[in-house]
Amino acid sequence: MSLPGHHGLKVLHVQKGGGTALWVYKDKDTIKVGHEETGGAIAVVETEFKPGDGPPPHTHKNEHEAFYVLEGEVAALDGDRRFVAGPGDFVFFPRHSHHAFKNVGTTMARILLLFIPAGFEGYLKEVGAIVVEGQDAPETDMEKALPIAKKYGMEFIMVPPGVWD
Repeated sequence: MSLPGHHGLKVLHVQKGGGTALWVYKDKDTIKVGHEETGGAIAVVETEFKPGDGPPPHTHKNEHEAFYVLEGEVAALDGDRRFVAGPGDFVFFPRHSHHAFKNVGTTMARILLLFIPAGFEGYLKEVGAIVVEGQDAPETDMEKALPIAKKYGMEFIMVPPGVWD
């Protein structure tokens, strides 16, 4: 039902297991909602990743990025500062911040990733490979990813040795 003053937006309910599942950087990213469903307000992505995995250091010029840890231990990089977030912790990266995250635990990590406003999920759709259950995650082709990242306002950042490796 569309409500007055909500510009045609409708109440959404995405059930467990719903959404589009993609492999990006060996992470399983399930896009729950994005620009189309929320009128550009927010994109929500459930991300599952193995120990050691996560995106490379980067910055966004168009959106804020945040995540809520559901399971596991996730290291976060903020410039040259590093900290670990666990279940129930929330991390917010303002746009233009140099950041990254990776699973530093011994089990799978699962986070709820938010992009505000929506739009960046388009990058995941263009770079990602559709998840086929039972198949291993393919490597992300970074040569292909670089120009697509630029299109979506993301830039990969080099960090000094020892900061993030």
